Amino acid sequence: MQRGGKLKKTLLKLFGIWIIGSLFIIIIIFSHKIRKEKEIKESFYATAKLISKQRVDAGLRVLSSFYAQKEQNEREKFLLIDYIIRKFNINNNFNYKNIYVDFTIKKSFSPEYIFYEDVINENRIVYIYENINKIKQKIYSLIATLFDAFRFGKKGYIFIYDDKGNCYYHYDKKFIGKNRWNLKRNGIYVLQLITKKAKEHPNGVYVKYLAFNPNGKPTEKISYVVYFPPLHLILGSGVYLKDLQHKLDTFSKELEKMFFQAEASLTFILFLTFLLIRRRTN
Repeated sequence: MQRGGKLKKTLLKLFGIWIIGSLFIIIIIFSHKIRKEKEIKESFYATAKLISKQRVDAGLRVLSSFYAQKEQNEREKFLLIDYIIRKFNINNNFNYKNIYVDFTIKKSFSPEYIFYEDVINENRIVYIYENINKIKQKIYSLIATLFDAFRFGKKGYIFIYDDKGNCYYHYDKKFIGKNRWNLKRNGIYVLQLITKKAKEHPNGVYVKYLAFNPNGKPTEKISYVVYFPPLHLILGSGVYLKDLQHKLDTFSKELEKMFFQAEASLTFILFLTFLLIRRRTN
């Protein structure tokens, strides 16, 4: 009876140690969970913001360069016209289609903007006119092809809308050419929100909203957006927050596995301790 009583007390002590040890494990893991989840979130948002901004900045540089070159062509065209008018005393209202002069200009731009053809025997300049609005329209028409090259993996892309909600580029081609100004999610007009924020922050801004993701279900997204005034376009790129939730879920599963392993180790050690004490008692 005395030996059985000692074993019972020992068992109760070990059970108490098990409870205290389990509580200690829970506290340690819970503290680790809070700290690690904060790190995961901070890292995710920092990376998402950096990637989104880098994508949009790259797209903006290309679009700016493309537009600047066309604008430069337009400026050079008017400088040449002015030179011809002054040199030959030509009436400003005359037709520029064919101009015969006593000199040649060996200069050529893309034919759809301005083209000078040097014909030696006639010293002829052929001038093809296209104004800045037509240049804008041509750039608009090339955006879909141009930004098809700006894809980043399977999910990364740049979306482009004008400030009236007309879609010029989207990974889902069915949206291109459509007006989505009144697109509403969770009571918020998404395109109106993006446009407002982009115009309020000329250097770019991050916007969080409910978006349509590739699996067809609306999900939260954070995007970097910037407004390009010369073409009245808004460029943006973002990351779906479901990717963050996936990281957190994966971490939770790893933590759960860690907890059960720690509990199993504690239980096994206490069980061995009990067997050794019982053996010595015998």
